[in-house]
Amino acid sequence: MVELLEPMYSGIRADHLLFGSKSLGHETINFMIKETFLVRVFRCLCLLAYNFRRDSLQEFVWQSITSLHRDANRRFTSMCSRYVNARTWGGLVVVVRDSAGGSAHDEMVQVLHISRPRPIAVNGVRQIIYEKFVDIPPTTRRPYGSRTPWVSSSPRCSRTAQAANPVPALQAETTEAADAPDNNDGAEADERLPEPEDAPIDLPSIAEPAPRSEKELDAAAKIRKIILWALHRVKERKRASGKSALMPGLLELFAECRVQALAMDRAHRLYRVYFLGPLPHLLLCLDIAHTRAQKKTKEIQSELRSAEHKALETLDEQLTDVRRILKQVINIQKALKPAAEIHARRDLIGLKELAKQAVTLLKTLPFGTPPGFVEHLNIAYKGILQPWRTVTRRVVPKPTLNTDEEMY
Repeated sequence: MVELLEPMYSGIRADHLLFGSKSLGHETINFMIKETFLVRVFRCLCLLAYNFRRDSLQEFVWQSITSLHRDANRRFTSMCSRYVNARTWGGLVVVVRDSAGGSAHDEMVQVLHISRPRPIAVNGVRQIIYEKFVDIPPTTRRPYGSRTPWVSSSPRCSRTAQAANPVPALQAETTEAADAPDNNDGAEADERLPEPEDAPIDLPSIAEPAPRSEKELDAAAKIRKIILWALHRVKERKRASGKSALMPGLLELFAECRVQALAMDRAHRLYRVYFLGPLPHLLLCLDIAHTRAQKKTKEIQSELRSAEHKALETLDEQLTDVRRILKQVINIQKALKPAAEIHARRDLIGLKELAKQAVTLLKTLPFGTPPGFVEHLNIAYKGILQPWRTVTRRVVPKPTLNTDEEMY
């Protein structure tokens, strides 16, 4: 168990543990994602040991979870630290009972029989009293997400009951071991609360939210408007910064195209417009795709050295795809560079055909591109491939000539 939990936290030797298409050891997977998976595994292990109630299993789970804290330099988030810092198995019991406190879809229950004395109530655990097995409420038939406490409607139910070990609510109707006497699980002494009232406490249902006043709704609408405006400003800043970061490369390509354009005849004015307008934007996108494809190839090759089994097949397919794209990008770059033969011939049809291939390829790249890439690609598409719209002036009908004689 320790050999599984340690790679999940550190990311070392975690190539077989995937989040999406990337392993947990990938540099883009942050600690929040890793600890979210850890907390889910911790909770499942604790529930397993909690319901089996074997001292050896409980001790094994506690030692496995707290083994992550052997290094004092490690830091954990609040959701994970309660597990790894538990000093005893009883501390884990407290955490796992509280884990369903804020959820409307999950809870822990105690199945209580009326013929046995009722135990002291436990925080985070709902009590269900019954006389016969058929009195136990089928939780799957209740309104989904309801947290209202339930007590058997049988008139013979008394105030005394016997508690079985708490189990998740969805498993309440599958156990008949509630008639057996309760054994000490090692954590009851840490959680003894004052004796509750005779009847179970009815908690308010959370299915229906409280109505909001008109003033609160107006305030929420204003806050939403401000947040959306702020998000729009952030996106605009990122888009502007992306364009400015790519501007030096674009200016260099414009300068190369201008040198070649000086030798063009004035008879090819339309080709000169394409050559000095959208073509540098397309060449910039091809340069970016070339660089990113080379970087992606090196990343996949480094991952192949430590990959195993199915990951090898996936990475091999990705490497083949990236190499194919890199080869196509290089061929288009050679055909469209400012000193290429196609520009010397002023072949406008060939230019549009190559631009179409380039735009189609650049729109389906299997790797990420920097901010501003899409904007430059759209400029190239609109300038070279998008059909021109002919603007026709609206014909204003001329007034009819008045041929009648005016009488004075």
